[in-house]
Amino acid sequence: MGLNEAQLREVACAMTASMRGEGEAGLEKWFMEDEIEHMRDVRGLVLLGWRVVGACAAIWALGVFSARGLGKRARANCALAALIAVGLLGAGIAIAFAVDFYGAFVAFHRLFFRRNTLWLMDPRIHRMVVVYNEAFFTRAVAVIGLISLASLLPLVRAAMRGRR
Repeated sequence: MGLNEAQLREVACAMTASMRGEGEAGLEKWFMEDEIEHMRDVRGLVLLGWRVVGACAAIWALGVFSARGLGKRARANCALAALIAVGLLGAGIAIAFAVDFYGAFVAFHRLFFRRNTLWLMDPRIHRMVVVYNEAFFTRAVAVIGLISLASLLPLVRAAMRGRR
């Protein structure tokens, strides 16, 4: 069931096309129907995630606009409070994954994929578990964490600006 480098590239291209909404024809060669159905669910979750990011950005922009009448110190305090709240949430998630990756992974899937159990795969018959193994998801969580940290830089800047 292992794949060579050329096959892994082909799978990655097919998966990328599927996640972009360009069709699933390339996946059918590599994965069973239940695996492809789970990837549809994952794509829906990713799209929801981007909507949430957009909504958060809009709320942040509205907050920045609304806070213009507040003093410099009050704006900095608001930014600091938001930074602390997001930081605590992120730290909690990071700790959960660091302490028990499998438990956090299962909890994540139970939370976001309630309508079915397609995410429960057997590595003996489901190739997706082999291709997207724990090492892949550990790296993915790390990348998402780093991107999330980088996205907090405007809050850090706003909090620091008012403290001077």
